[in-house]
Amino acid sequence: VVNAVATHPLAAIKYEKWNSGRSFAQTARRMWGSGSLGSFGRGASATIKRDIVFGGISALTQHELDRRLGGLEKGQKSPLCFALGTVVGAIASSPLNYERNRAFQSELGRPAPGTVECMTSLWAQMREVARRPDKAGRVPTPSQVALRKWHHLAGQM
Repeated sequence: VVNAVATHPLAAIKYEKWNSGRSFAQTARRMWGSGSLGSFGRGASATIKRDIVFGGISALTQHELDRRLGGLEKGQKSPLCFALGTVVGAIASSPLNYERNRAFQSELGRPAPGTVECMTSLWAQMREVARRPDKAGRVPTPSQVALRKWHHLAGQM
């Protein structure tokens, strides 16, 4: 959380710079002029939520896997348990990364979309993409719908 708060203003400038084509310093001055301090905090709450979810779930998953596989009794931590915990944490926190990206894409001086709005939008997009008929006009099976939702979600992160 401390890292997210400390480095977030730099990330906000970086994302805005990508959209503006200006230098880092020019972008920071423009952000200061158009939105004051609020421009540097766009998406900060999503970043903090994402980092809390990622850290908590990945640490818990790693610990539980190590415990169940007997590694903690021997005082060892498995690199495989670390990797799996990290993957589970990344998957669990990815919707909040989508919220963060949406906040960075919002116009300076305008409120960024919140968690509920972002998750509702993402769910609606996934449903729409998943239920489209294929090129031959066939309606997808339930397993195809689930797979399409997963692919769409992964592509939004």
